[in-house]
Amino acid sequence: MELFEIFIIFIESILFSVFITKYFCIVEIRKSIAVSSSLFLISSIVCNLFNTNGIVLGAITLAIAIGTIVYFLKKITFQVIYIPVLYYALIIVTSLLALIIISIVTGISSNQIINNTQYYIYICLLAKFLLCTITGFILYLEVKINFSLTLEKWGILLVKEFILIGCIAIISTGIITNSISLIHLVVILFMLCCVSFLSIFSVYDTNKINEEKLMHEKTLQRLAYQQENVKMIKDLKVDIDAINHRMFYVLEKVKHELEVKNYDKAIGILNDYKQVVIKQDIFVLTNNESFDALFNLKIKEMKMLTDVKCCITISKRDLYDGVHFINGVMSLLNYVSNSEKIDIYISEKVNRVIIKLYFSGFDEIEEDGSYAFIEKAFGFCKSRIVIDLKSEVKSINIVLLNEE
Repeated sequence: MELFEIFIIFIESILFSVFITKYFCIVEIRKSIAVSSSLFLISSIVCNLFNTNGIVLGAITLAIAIGTIVYFLKKITFQVIYIPVLYYALIIVTSLLALIIISIVTGISSNQIINNTQYYIYICLLAKFLLCTITGFILYLEVKINFSLTLEKWGILLVKEFILIGCIAIISTGIITNSISLIHLVVILFMLCCVSFLSIFSVYDTNKINEEKLMHEKTLQRLAYQQENVKMIKDLKVDIDAINHRMFYVLEKVKHELEVKNYDKAIGILNDYKQVVIKQDIFVLTNNESFDALFNLKIKEMKMLTDVKCCITISKRDLYDGVHFINGVMSLLNYVSNSEKIDIYISEKVNRVIIKLYFSGFDEIEEDGSYAFIEKAFGFCKSRIVIDLKSEVKSINIVLLNEE
């Protein structure tokens, strides 16, 4: 029986050594397998002699596996510690699975099977067959668990895994031997309490990382808006250069008509050029990157079908770059987008934001529906709304009470 146990330990040692060598792509394959399997075998035999299987053997096995990887790779990472822990858990799971299978097939309880030499041999052989099959499957498919986690930030997760592996080892031993005592239960309870306590730190770290990610995404979004603004400024400069170029010739024409005292034609040239200038793109720059980019895009879109004028005199504030304020303004513009002419003014005074909208050529708006729509669009803060739809030039005045 002792020779059989040594044989089983040898098979398990070889499998563990081959797995860590192949998984971590260690260059010195033979040396790595020889060193690690020898250390696994010796430590297992010694632990069997002193009857210290379980947590002690598990700790020694993991120490040997991690030490071997660090020695050959010359570095220690999260994966270097985490993967051996997972594989050791796989060893325990395959052993329990083999015990359950044999128990179901024979109809004998686990305690009786363990005390039966023949069934014990079947369990050991089946467990190593399952372990060998799963190991081969993982290595054949080159299954990799890629972590970008650092030990500094995620060391707590490893501690939790070690504690859980210890719980699994104690419970597994108790199931196999049918001898879970009160002390075992107290130890398991204490270990689970430690895991629960460490989970608080994990949640804190996760929340902190999530906040950093959100800040990073917001920075990227701000950069995208800045790039869009830069593009708009470049396009505006091209338009201005073109206007200046045309203005030179317009002035020359006006000068010529004035010299020949053709005043009506000179005035006509000036009026035509005035219309050209009016039709040029509006560009708003308030230093609120998100608001500027989206507002300018919206105005540019509306100018294709509508005569739009705007005057925006607001300072740089988080409120204006917020999704609620931007959505409110966009919704308001969409609401009157079918008008022939739209004038929009946005200003601020102390803790108030004043939005004035004048539009004409659109009569399909009802006063009651307008109040409900605007209250919903700017529902993120208190507001006062005054709507006049009776005049030819209709108006919507909104005062947002900003309580920052």
